[in-house]
Amino acid sequence: SLGVILYQQGKHAEAIRYFQSALEIDPNLAIPHGNLAIAFAEQDRFPEAIRHYRQSLRIKPDDLPGRHNLAVLLLRIGHIRESVDEHRHVLKRQAGYVPTLLSLATILSACEDPEFRDGSEAVRIMESLCKRVGEEDPELLSVLAMAYAETEQFDKAVATGEKALWRAKIKMLGKLVPQLQRELSLYKQAKPYRDR
Repeated sequence: SLGVILYQQGKHAEAIRYFQSALEIDPNLAIPHGNLAIAFAEQDRFPEAIRHYRQSLRIKPDDLPGRHNLAVLLLRIGHIRESVDEHRHVLKRQAGYVPTLLSLATILSACEDPEFRDGSEAVRIMESLCKRVGEEDPELLSVLAMAYAETEQFDKAVATGEKALWRAKIKMLGKLVPQLQRELSLYKQAKPYRDR
């Protein structure tokens, strides 16, 4: 759509006006609500983004990427319980949805609030996921290492963290390397990682 093209060209204000005008014509269109949610989230306009994600999902409840994005946004603003609920909603619809499995396992492994941590569930999620898709992705290995550390399996956390770091270097994912090094340092000290 023209709105998406405008947004990709960096004309964010024009794109937002375009999406909003589409909703003035028909407020029951899921796609413009979803596009507005993405645009507002990228501008850190979180209440507006959440409102449009919810509107989009009211119209099109099976939009798994949209629901996943809402879950991540809720987590970002500290609404952990709502975020976990949305993660689980996605997984009820599609149990193997990788982005949501990774995000939920990270919460279960590393959330600052112990009420939401469940390392055993995170280990089950991540071991199953790694068996299914392989152990090539450093991000998957990083979350598996977090889960091992949360369950005090620090030898496994260190070995998996080292593998994640090695994979990131091979794939030339330079931005990921410092984070993986920090995580690995914690595991070598027999400490779990906490997401701040």
